[in-house]
Amino acid sequence: MSNELRIQNLLTQESDKLLNCIHCGLCLDSCPTYKLTGNENNSPRGRLAMWRAEDEGRTQQAEKINHYTSECLGCLACETACPANVPYGEILMEQRIKQVEQGEKVNTKVKAIAGLAKKPALMKAATLPMRWLRNAGIQVDPLIPPGKTSLFKSSYSYAKEAQKREESKGETIRFFTGCHTENFYPEINFATIDVLAANGVQIEVPKEQQCCGAIHEHSGLKDKEELDKKNQAVFDQNKEKAVLTNAAGCGLSLQHALASPVMDALSYLGKMELKQPKRLQSAKIFIDMPCHLYHGQGVQEIPKNVLEVLGLDVAYAPSCQDCCGAAGTYNIEKAENSEKIIDEKVLFLQKHTGQEVIITTANAICMQQWSASVKRNFPNENFRVQHIMTLLAENYN
Repeated sequence: MSNELRIQNLLTQESDKLLNCIHCGLCLDSCPTYKLTGNENNSPRGRLAMWRAEDEGRTQQAEKINHYTSECLGCLACETACPANVPYGEILMEQRIKQVEQGEKVNTKVKAIAGLAKKPALMKAATLPMRWLRNAGIQVDPLIPPGKTSLFKSSYSYAKEAQKREESKGETIRFFTGCHTENFYPEINFATIDVLAANGVQIEVPKEQQCCGAIHEHSGLKDKEELDKKNQAVFDQNKEKAVLTNAAGCGLSLQHALASPVMDALSYLGKMELKQPKRLQSAKIFIDMPCHLYHGQGVQEIPKNVLEVLGLDVAYAPSCQDCCGAAGTYNIEKAENSEKIIDEKVLFLQKHTGQEVIITTANAICMQQWSASVKRNFPNENFRVQHIMTLLAENYN
């Protein structure tokens, strides 16, 4: 299919969806960039109006439209607020594909990461130095916190060891490792496997799985279709077994692609009678909900039985449903906006200085964002940021 025909097809698909917006403005208070700038163009309603005007040939301001499109985090909070059920996220992705095909440049760093994500073996090798630096306690990037991790072991081999150790005999699931988590934070995957195995779950980790394509989808790159086909071949051969993930963005992207049931590991654990932990965290724990879990997948709270395994003093962080500003690659492409958004969210911690506090979330990229902001704003406090799965695993080990 030619680029011209593809673009025309996308425009046709968008036309009806763009008409759904009733201009009520209920999305404004939920939009991070509108709250940040007060600019109507930097809101879902404003963007939809610009896209519709462009679609109908009433404006030729492509540069302006591209700017405000790139400002959007894609957090989907507007979809939760929208009474007309406008599929904003779907329209946004189609708009970004169209812009790239019309010549809009993709951020160089993001494009390089997207290219690596399509080549699992190369990505594993390329990220080895970062895993080594993390183990050594050296932080070369504010978004990559130090931490003990595995240099070479994969989730595939770790799952086999964990199941043998726990003698898991329960239901079998397929585990989606995620290219970002598997290569930068494999300890989060190992913790997820530990928690599942401790509760009797049998875990399959397909070696042939590919990146979910979320980074490509957010950037308007067509590689998402290629990756979807490969993952469909891996996971949709047996639709009886659930596909679990510990990364909210991966989960939403896979739900768009697979016929097999895709669940966040937390939701899956919520359906079980969980084994009692060996201990509970004594620190004050605040939970932040990733956007693509809360707004994208509609999982708006952590299951009660999971909360009971977490700790003695657990609460949701204020504005836990609001985007942290990470938004996939947004903290790379729009670093200034991203920092302002997360620094506003961490302000509540001023009331907890002098205390031991853990901030936990269900997405590695959100974890990075919180970690950087906490270190930036509270360098001398006993505050730490962890993925919720590593906290749960600590309580079982």
